[in-house]
Amino acid sequence: MLRHRVLTALVLVALFFISLYYLSHKHFAVLLVPVIMLAGWEWIRLIGITSPILATLLLVLQFMGLSLTGAMVNFFGDINFATGQKILLTSILFWFFNILILNGYPKSSMILTFKHVWAVIGLFILCFAWLAIICIMALPNGKELFLLCTGITIFADVGGYFGGRYFGRKKLAPLISPGKTQEGVICALVVQIPLVFLFILFGQSPIDLGYYFFLAFFTVVLSIFGDLFVSMLKRNNGVKDSGSLLPGHGGILDRVDGLIVVLPFYCICVLMRPI
Repeated sequence: MLRHRVLTALVLVALFFISLYYLSHKHFAVLLVPVIMLAGWEWIRLIGITSPILATLLLVLQFMGLSLTGAMVNFFGDINFATGQKILLTSILFWFFNILILNGYPKSSMILTFKHVWAVIGLFILCFAWLAIICIMALPNGKELFLLCTGITIFADVGGYFGGRYFGRKKLAPLISPGKTQEGVICALVVQIPLVFLFILFGQSPIDLGYYFFLAFFTVVLSIFGDLFVSMLKRNNGVKDSGSLLPGHGGILDRVDGLIVVLPFYCICVLMRPI
């Protein structure tokens, strides 16, 4: 299992770097559309919608949402950052609501029974994440910033996994994800230190150590919340993985659950205070 996990991760990392550095920011965003659509399909199945017709209609709605999002920020011209920021600020309301549900689980599980509503909410959440990528990548140092965001999330995932596996004692959220531990969270934060210093050492951005560590801490906390939120949905619907597309990793949604929460917040931070 671990072998498959590592091999899949290496392939994904290689594809990510090739796409990120050899494609323009707009071509990269377009390349992500089918990935977002696949994640949307997994979300629909995860919520418990089994009707092929309804699932197809929801995916059409998601594609329309992506198209509308791109049009609103002038995707094929100069990106309208002001409009993008307003949309992303609105999207944060979704996550504040979701935090309340997560905090109240399992008592709040009754709210999760509205499958059709949650299907639409999830698809728009994915649209917001895509919008955040568009805005980040359109910045002068956008590729560097997106790499940092992705790197922090991956390091948090890996650090939390191995930290929990070897040092885990105290459960973080036993009713939602029994495998996650408080020690894993600490390790997820600690492994950010070398990553941030590497980014400062090799990056092209001006050095602001305090702001870098603030972004890293903020990103880790949000990525853990995203992981827990998707875990809550899986537990509530009796599902182990969101899919089986990635050997050893489950589905696409299992890999980007942290990023879909992180990206809107991270994008707003770098738009309000560029680094």
